[in-house]
Amino acid sequence: DRVCASFDLYRLDHFRGFEAYWRVPAGAKASEGRWVKGPGEKLLQRILEITLYDKLLIPLAEDLGDITPEVHALRRSLGIAGYKTFIFGWGEGEESGKASGYRYPEDYTEDFLATTGTHDTPTMSQWWQEMRDDEKRELLRYLTLSDDAAFQEIRKAVFEKLFNSRALFIVLPFQDILGLGPEERINLPGTFGEHNWSWRMPLTVEALSSNVNEAYAVACRFLKELSYSSGRTAYSTESEKTEIISTLPSRGMIQSKKVGEDFKVWAAVSGNPERVIMASDLCGEDGVDMSLEDNLADGVSLYYGKISAKHTGTYSLKVHVDGDGEGITIDDCLTVMPE
Repeated sequence: DRVCASFDLYRLDHFRGFEAYWRVPAGAKASEGRWVKGPGEKLLQRILEITLYDKLLIPLAEDLGDITPEVHALRRSLGIAGYKTFIFGWGEGEESGKASGYRYPEDYTEDFLATTGTHDTPTMSQWWQEMRDDEKRELLRYLTLSDDAAFQEIRKAVFEKLFNSRALFIVLPFQDILGLGPEERINLPGTFGEHNWSWRMPLTVEALSSNVNEAYAVACRFLKELSYSSGRTAYSTESEKTEIISTLPSRGMIQSKKVGEDFKVWAAVSGNPERVIMASDLCGEDGVDMSLEDNLADGVSLYYGKISAKHTGTYSLKVHVDGDGEGITIDDCLTVMPE
């Protein structure tokens, strides 16, 4: 409960291992190992049950590197966002990153978190400094900047690309928000020493909240404007229209339960509905009313409901408000397994 009260997102490291992992016998060489199927959906469904469906603590899959189609399929079936790290797509020549899908934010899809880098990568400033001249020219052409563009222009242009992508989440390392150099890197994989995992924020909490640091204040203003201009933060989401904005599970997700257990459903709703209703072959003709859990900002409310897993099979779910039978339909999202 304390974790859920303090955080909105959490990261599932080495997500690839949930689908399959490299097992090495004790005392053997790493090359003598073999791929073994991981715990997969069974364990992940339990993790989602106690975090996402119970507490709305949202998981993220660390799926960077050489990822198989099976791993992507597992992640997508559970509605877990993966990672898109921009700097992975650049820095090794003109062909770098194209196959991996990191290079162009225009190609990022909704089921991803987009970021400039991670704790294991160089800061953007270091990354730019270490790029070859031909690599820099290629990046500048993509960003439609002149060859003599300053790093601050490049940094802002990359932020704009990420914010205007379709990625569901944007996360920016503090080092990149301020344009800090290589000395501010968090970790250098494969090395040991005091330089790893010892980084501390250069500003106090009081300084952050009061904007006394000019560089930070300028960065905050830019990111706020970018949030609005990209549509990630609406000037006002208040609407007289009463409708379902989103649901959990959402399209493409699968929630699995055994006979006798309960499916847990969430819905974000705008306006002032008299009823918010879940409809499924598991619910009966009249459906099941959802209860109001919380009033969020700008006229949006959060509703919650349960559906009993009565019979084995796969079922669709529809969530709608009174007077609007259309709502949102999520096909084949509820799977009931034998006890």
